[in-house]
Amino acid sequence: FTVAAGASAFSWSYPVFLILRGIAGFCIGANYGVSICYSAEMVPITKRAFNLLLLDILWCIGGVYICFCAIFVMPYEWGWRYLILLAALPCFNNDTSTSRM
Repeated sequence: FTVAAGASAFSWSYPVFLILRGIAGFCIGANYGVSICYSAEMVPITKRAFNLLLLDILWCIGGVYICFCAIFVMPYEWGWRYLILLAALPCFNNDTSTSRM
């Protein structure tokens, strides 16, 4: 997901952009379902509800983050490329932190 999301900021044509965003969308959809199932199975029963609630809350916070990025980036004519890079920034952090586990 992270590679496709970050690479779409550097796409050179509209069809390439659509393909990369399609790959990113497919991967994030698959990631969402797997992360919920994985969290529900691997977390102890006593902390399961809190963990799933936290997972859903963080998805909502990510949506708010994207809205604020769009509000503050797009009016300054930085363009959609910077917006996509800002959207992919938390994913780069997540990929590097989970690879150390």
